[in-house]
Amino acid sequence: MNKTVYLDYSATTPQAPEVTEAISRWNREVFGNPSSQHSFGRAAKARIEEARDHLADHTGFLPKEIAFTSGGTESNNWALVGTVRAHRNKTMHIIVSAVEHPSLLKTAEYLQTVGYEVSYAQPTADGVVTAEEIARLIKKNTVLVSVMHVNNETGVINPVEEIGRLCRERGILFHCDAVQSFGKTGLKLNETGAGLITLSAHKIYGPKGCGALIIREGTALEPLLHGGGQEAGRRPGTENINGIIGFDAALALLNAEKDYSTVKKLQHYFERELSERFPFCRINGAAAARSPFISNVSFPGVDNESLLINLDLSGIAVSVGSACSSGSVRPSHVLQAMGLPAGLVNSTVRFSFGRHTTRDQLEYTLEKLKEILPRLRKKRS
Repeated sequence: MNKTVYLDYSATTPQAPEVTEAISRWNREVFGNPSSQHSFGRAAKARIEEARDHLADHTGFLPKEIAFTSGGTESNNWALVGTVRAHRNKTMHIIVSAVEHPSLLKTAEYLQTVGYEVSYAQPTADGVVTAEEIARLIKKNTVLVSVMHVNNETGVINPVEEIGRLCRERGILFHCDAVQSFGKTGLKLNETGAGLITLSAHKIYGPKGCGALIIREGTALEPLLHGGGQEAGRRPGTENINGIIGFDAALALLNAEKDYSTVKKLQHYFERELSERFPFCRINGAAAARSPFISNVSFPGVDNESLLINLDLSGIAVSVGSACSSGSVRPSHVLQAMGLPAGLVNSTVRFSFGRHTTRDQLEYTLEKLKEILPRLRKKRS
């Protein structure tokens, strides 16, 4: 009988029971619109501000520097589009890394279609976007640089503190997508030098549909939407109080140091066993600093979509890339940017780990791979 093993934590994490209960309790007891003037509305507004205070404590920013959003995609869109709108100058230049999340790259591509100049910073063969590469691309009219901290496909860690220092020295706004690292690493967000930082609740066992954009005081940023005065006039519309309360409850459960230590041991075991049992496999980004929560592995001669399906039939959930591509399986732009040949790109899967991953689950996965891989390799030969 097949077990059920979830190894797609980078796509989303299971909502913690404490988060579900916090949301349910709120809906039973108060449920007011935060913009209403009566006691129910005032209670809702106060609860949002309490959550904002808690997020400020976790990130080292001021509460007024935090705007709640619908998640990472909105925050990334807002960071880029809001910045160019604030400058009102189409001769400006933007730099984004070629290995960013689709929500960032698609926004950059859109800005190109309406007349803005965009340069794409290329990674090293190990997937690292270096400060030297950013410096090479900077021009006199560069106004924004956007580089993620932890890559969502490979787990490779970019030197965002160094990139942040470079941007500060040049007087350039720096945006950092910290969705895959917030609550999982010891990175001090307020020390990155970033003026804009993207966060998401559902990557830390919170609810889907809620995130935040940290907007450092003094950063010029226009709203994406127009309407009421919510979020200090920056993000109109009735706040997603269920999401915000869930985000807050997830924050209270964070234990980054413990999770990091536990998962690092599991990743080490899994990758060691992969290399020993399947010596033909390749762990991408292995020579770079990486998050222990992600292992990106190529199995030459194996079609990754077939492998995903076979693992799924065995009760094991993995991914072949970003989860934000409408469920489609497309060649990884991240691996392509790293210079992997098409054959390797199309034989790669992502295993991502989390709070509930166990060694037994990984051993079961390894056993199933031993059954599946020879069959799929034979089929391709």
